Formats: sequence, C-alpha cells, structure tokens
Amino acid sequence: MIRIEIRRPANAAKTTYTDNKLSKPFVRITKPQNSLAKRLIPVTTDRVMRRALGGLLCAYLCLSACTTKSASDSVHEGTTLSIDVGNVSDKRLQDITASIDTFYLETSDEHIIGSVDKVEKIGNKIYILDVYNAKSLFVYNGDTGRFMYNIGRYGNGPGEYRLPSDFAIHPISGNIFVLDDISNRLLQYDRSSGRFLSASSGLNNYIGDFIFTKDGNAIIYAYGNAHDGEYYLDVTDSEGQLIKELLPIPKHAKNMNIQPFAPLQSLPNDTIVFLPPFSNRIYQIYNDTIIQQRYFLDFGDHWPAPSYTENRDDVYTVSQELISYGYVIFVNYTETAELLHIYFTLMGKQYSYFYNKQTKQSVLIDNDLSHISEQVKGAFGSSFVYASYEEDGTALILFELDWEKI
Repeated sequence: MIRIEIRRPANAAKTTYTDNKLSKPFVRITKPQNSLAKRLIPVTTDRVMRRALGGLLCAYLCLSACTTKSASDSVHEGTTLSIDVGNVSDKRLQDITASIDTFYLETSDEHIIGSVDKVEKIGNKIYILDVYNAKSLFVYNGDTGRFMYNIGRYGNGPGEYRLPSDFAIHPISGNIFVLDDISNRLLQYDRSSGRFLSASSGLNNYIGDFIFTKDGNAIIYAYGNAHDGEYYLDVTDSEGQLIKELLPIPKHAKNMNIQPFAPLQSLPNDTIVFLPPFSNRIYQIYNDTIIQQRYFLDFGDHWPAPSYTENRDDVYTVSQELISYGYVIFVNYTETAELLHIYFTLMGKQYSYFYNKQTKQSVLIDNDLSHISEQVKGAFGSSFVYASYEEDGTALILFELDWEKI
C-alpha cells in the first residue's frame, strides 16, 4: 500500500489517503494555462536546449524498476555499475515506492513559477530557481509552502541579473550566491533576507554551473570549455579569480557538449561529484585538487567507443546517429547519501536506474510505465523531488523507494 500525503499552504485542509491499485498515473504533469511556463516536455527551455544539443534534448523523467544486481568495486576505478538495458523490469515507480508526498507552493500573480530548474531545501526554507520564465530565485517556507521572498530580480542594476543559471550557499559566510549567465558574475546576497551584498568581477568563461568547496572556493563548470579550453573545471575564489584547472577534456569529447542537467552536485559529507558531458563516468573531487573516478556506468554494447566521436564537431548529427544506432544518450544523475539515480535515453525511450549504495541493490525501470514527464529536480534527504505544474499552481512531488518491494 502506498501512502500519499497532500500538504497545502495557507490554512488549507491537510488530506491523507491511500490507494491500493494506483491504476492511473500517480502524478499527472500538466501546464498551467495562466503561467509563463514554456518548457514542459516535450517543449524545452533554452537552457535545456543548450545543454543537450540545442533543441534535441527532451528528457522525460519517470521512474522504473528492474532486476537486482551487485556492483564490483575497484580501488582506482571506483564502482562499476552494470546497467543491462536488455533486462528491464515491468514494475512501475508506484510499485516500489514507500511514500509519495505532494507539497503545494503558494501562488499569486506576483510570484508565478514557470519552471523549476533547481530546488534545494536548507533548514526550513525551500529555494527554487526558475531560469528562463520568471528569471528569479524564490524562497518558500519549507513547512507551510508559503512564499517568503525573492533573492535578486531581473534587470541590469546593482543586485539584479539577466539570466540566473545557478545558485549555491557559501559554506563559511552562509550567504547565497547567484550566477548570472549573461554578465558572467557571481552575485552575493544575505540568505536570511535576500539583501544584495556584492558582485564578483566578470568571469572569463561562459559559465553554466558552480558549487562551493568546504573551504569557500568555487568549482565552476563552463559548458565543457573552461579557462583555456583544455579542462572541464575551473577552481576560483569567491571573487572569480582563477586558482587552478581540473580534469582534462579527453580528445573524443572535445566538441561533444551533450550536457547533463546538473553536472556538479554536493553530498552531505562534503564530497563533490561531477558528470562531464557525453560521459559514462562520474568523478569525485576532494580538497579542490584530487579527482577520482567514483562510478563507471557500464552500458555494454549500448555505449559508443571513444574513437566514434574523435574529430567530430557536429554534435547534432552525432547525437542523431547515436540514437538511431542504439546507443545510450542524454545521461543524467542525482545522488543522495544513500542512493544514486541514473536516467538516460535509449532508442527514444527514457529509463531510470537506482542503486542503493548500502545494500548494493539496483533496479532499472522504463519511465513510460510510470507516466511522469519531468526530470528529477533534486533530493530532500532520501526523497527524490519532481515538479508538477497544475492549473492552481506549482507543487513538488517527493517520493521515497521501498527496497523490500524490489
């Protein structure tokens, strides 16, 4: 039996009910008629298009389940995960879920969320970034769903941004930094009030994502073209001054910018993880310097040899070939303290692979069976988070797996 709890903001009633059959899709993703949203699947935002081939990427996120496997560990190569796409379970996400919670966000004409591009829960606040529609960073009460305030706003003045593509909390000051993708600046705000504090000098590159280390430096991913075009990552201070470069770009991936939605992620133990574009290897970063392979995603014959893309620069053509030849493409991931979630496309179908890092269990599912058409937006503790766009506003869908059902 799956327990579903509906939590509404304001003084709305709180309803809990159960559904033994779940014969209908448990989440119906629809587009609110009065919102600015333009990127529900299969429509994509410019940011998604830029990261996954300028118009080609449409990653549905649904979740599915498959057989249990064990992973082999290697000192130098990390954990090898064998993802056998020929052995997909007929289970749906609903069949292996312990609980599904819907968290409604307060909506008004002054703060309409068109798309949830990134979401984090820090303390009792939820931070939601809408990159292309509202072009804003919203802050909500994590208990009630009430809107609290915006951090920064669209514009050209002090403390304003043109394209807020990412945000992160500084580990030492506790302030929040927003990356403006147009001016290539990091804007610093007081996290408790949203008050603007300062802006970095212009960064040198076309920045897409960044994350802070525990020492307060920033690791910046520049859409596969870091400081001199030879490395994936730049390490800078909080003012944007370059300190070092990390992880050389291999020859076969030089022009293959088929980008994940969130290439840089941080785990509770201060470990930073990174999935490069067009890659089946996830890396971990220690102390701004040491990079080790964390996971090798073994798709078998469904992953192309490196030589296939060497000296190729037409990403669109290559991606079309990969799809038609039966290769995995559009690999994305979300990692929590306990779980790793890999989602990818193969022959036009979307799949989700879950790996339990403690028990070494894994499960692969066909996303279409679960009727979800949105990417995972993040994780709250052990729960993965989707966004749902309904006529009466935006909601966050949280689900937690029950490994005894797999």
